[in-house]
Amino acid sequence: MGDRTARGRAAAPSRGGGDGRPEAERQCSDRRRRRLCANRNGGRSRLQPRAVAGGAGRSGARAARGGAPRTARPDRTGSARGPDRGEPLFRACGRVPGHIGRAGGGAGVDRAGSVRRRGVWCAGVARCASRHAGRGSARAGVARRRAAGDDRAGPGGGGDTEPMKMTRIAAGIVALALAGACSAPGAAPADLPDADSEERPAVVETRWTDRTELFVEYPVLVAGETSRFAIHLTDLVTFEPVRTGRAAVVLSGAGDEMFTADAPGRPGIFGVDVTPPVAGTYDLEIRLDAPGLADRHRLGSVTVHGSLDAAAGASAAAGDDAGTIPFLKEQQWTLDFATASAEVRPVADSLAIAAEIAPRTGGRADVTMPVAGRLAEELPLLPIGSLVARGDTLAEVIPHSGHGEDRPALELDVAEARSVLELSRATRARVDRLVEAGAVPERRQFEARVAEETAEARLHAAEAHLAQLDATRTGQGNGASDVRFVLRAPIAGVVAFSDATPGASVEAATRLFQLVAVDRVHVVGSVPEAALPRIADLAGAEVDVPGLGAPVPLDRLVAVGRVLDPVARTVPITYELRDPDPRIAIGQAVELRLFLSAATETVTVPESAVVDDAGQPVIFVQAGGESFARRPVTLGNREGGAVQVAGDVAPGERIVVRGAPLIRLAALSPQVPAHGHTH
Repeated sequence: MGDRTARGRAAAPSRGGGDGRPEAERQCSDRRRRRLCANRNGGRSRLQPRAVAGGAGRSGARAARGGAPRTARPDRTGSARGPDRGEPLFRACGRVPGHIGRAGGGAGVDRAGSVRRRGVWCAGVARCASRHAGRGSARAGVARRRAAGDDRAGPGGGGDTEPMKMTRIAAGIVALALAGACSAPGAAPADLPDADSEERPAVVETRWTDRTELFVEYPVLVAGETSRFAIHLTDLVTFEPVRTGRAAVVLSGAGDEMFTADAPGRPGIFGVDVTPPVAGTYDLEIRLDAPGLADRHRLGSVTVHGSLDAAAGASAAAGDDAGTIPFLKEQQWTLDFATASAEVRPVADSLAIAAEIAPRTGGRADVTMPVAGRLAEELPLLPIGSLVARGDTLAEVIPHSGHGEDRPALELDVAEARSVLELSRATRARVDRLVEAGAVPERRQFEARVAEETAEARLHAAEAHLAQLDATRTGQGNGASDVRFVLRAPIAGVVAFSDATPGASVEAATRLFQLVAVDRVHVVGSVPEAALPRIADLAGAEVDVPGLGAPVPLDRLVAVGRVLDPVARTVPITYELRDPDPRIAIGQAVELRLFLSAATETVTVPESAVVDDAGQPVIFVQAGGESFARRPVTLGNREGGAVQVAGDVAPGERIVVRGAPLIRLAALSPQVPAHGHTH
C-alpha cells in the first residue's frame, strides 16, 4: 500500500506548473534552492525526471483518455528525434549544458554578482547523479516485483515500460560521463566544490611578478567555512606550469593563518582548502616555494564574513571582464604562448629600405692555377661552405713535364753565372797588379771591374729565379715534392665556389676556388630617389634579417653613393656588420632601417604581438588569467624589434607576444572551451 501511494504521488501532475514536472523538481531547478530541497527530502533528492514519469504526466493522462501518445517533434532538418536523454536529469539539477538548453545564454554568469566558472555545473551533475543512482536500486526492486506478477500501480500511473527503463539508463550514463569528463583523472570527491561554496560569489584575481603569474579563483570567505582556492602558477621564464613546489595561502591580521598544499594536484594548479576561524579583515598573500623558485603575491585586504547570508550578499571581486575572449590555462601551457608588458621606450623616425648582404671590400678572392698541370689526388678538396684560415692548403698541382725541367735549367744558369763571376774576379785581380806595375793602362782595370759586376748581377738574377720557383713549391727539396705546387688560401673565410676535381688536368689561369671573408660583411641598401634628402643626417641604422628574431644594430656607415641607378632610380648606401650571425648568408635579402632623427619616448609592443585581423592591426591584452581583450591599434615607427602603437594600450599591460593568432582563432570560435579540471 505504501509503495502504491508513493508511486501515485510521484505520478501526479505538479500543482500550478502545468508542465508535467513534479513540484520538487520545479523548486529544485533554481540553484539557490537546492539545499532547501535536499533538506526537505531528508538529505536525499526525490526528483523525478520527466522520462521516468512514464504515463503519469501528460502522456499518461492522454493514454488514460484513450488518446495517442505525443510523438517526437521533427528537428530543423525535418527528421523526427526524441528528447535529449540527459535533459531531465540536468533540469532536475538546475544545471543545463549549452547543447540542451540555449535559452538565456551560455556559460558565464549565473546571477548578478556571482561569476560562474565554466564547468562548475558538472560538479552539481555529479552530485545529482549520485542521488538519482540511490533511487535506482529501489526502482530495480519494483521492476523485479512486477516481473514476478505483483503489478501494483498507483492511481493514474502505468507500469514501467522498456523505453522508460532505457530512458533512465541513458540519463544516468550521460550524467556519469559528464561528471567524469569534468573531473581531473584520479580526483578525489573532496576536490569538488560543495553546495555552500557554489552559492557564494566567486573571486577571480590575476597578479604578476618578475618570475611568476598567479591566477587564483576562490569563493567569498566565511568564518568557519572551507573555501577551495584554485591557484594557477605560471613560470614567466618558460611560460610553462609550475610542476613542483609548495603553495601557501596566508591570512594576516590579528594572527597569521597559513593553509598549504605540498604539491600541485595537476601541473600548475594547486588546490588549497582555506577555513578562516574568525570574521574580519585580513591581508591575503599567496606564496610559492619551489626548487630554484620562491615568489610572493600580495593580493591586498580581504573580508572574512561572519555568515553564509552575509557572504551571499557580497559582490564578486576582480572577475573576468564582460566581452573578453576565453583562453584557458590548459591551452596556454600546452601551446606556444607568451606575454610581455607594453613599455615606454625611445623610438626614432625611420625609413625602411630593401638591402642585401654583400662581401666587404677586399673580402673576396679567386684562387687560380699558376701553371698548367694535374690536381693531385692525395689531398681531399674542400666542399662549398667550408671554413678556411689564411694559409690553409686548398689543393696541390703537379706541373706538366715541360715545366718540370725549369729547375735544372735555372740551376745551370746559376752555375754558369757563378763560374763567370769567379773568372771575372780573377781577371780583375790580375789587371790590378799589372796596372800597379805600369804594364797596362788603367782603362783595362776599369773594364775588368765592369765585367766582374756584370757576372755578379747575372748570378743574383739566376739565384732569384730559382728562389721564386722554390717559393711556389712545397719546399721539401727532394722526391716528388720537387715537381708540385701548393695552392693556399690568401684570406680567411668560406669556400663560395669550387671547380676542382682530384686528378683532373687544368689549364693555367683557370679559377679553382673563390673565398669570401665573413668576419665583416657589408649591408648594401637601395635608397629611393625621392628619399635622398631625408638621409642627409642619419642617426643610426639596423638590419632586420628574416627568421633571425630581433633586428641587428649597425654602427659604421661605410659610404653613401652619389650615382643614381638609371633603371632602379636608387642610390646605394653601405653599412658594415661585424661578426655576423652564422645564419646570415652572403647575398641574402634583408631590410635595412635607417633612423632619420633623434628618438622620442612612446608606447611600444613587440612586433610579434601585432596580428592582421581583416586588414586591421590588432593586439590582444591579457585582462585576466584566462581572459583576453582585442584592441585595434595604429602602428608607427619600428626599432629593435618593437613597434610604436597608438590606441587603447597603457604601459604595463600584459600583451600576448607569442601565440596571438591562437587568441584570434579563439575569438572567432562560437564554442566556449571546457575546463580540463574542476575548480
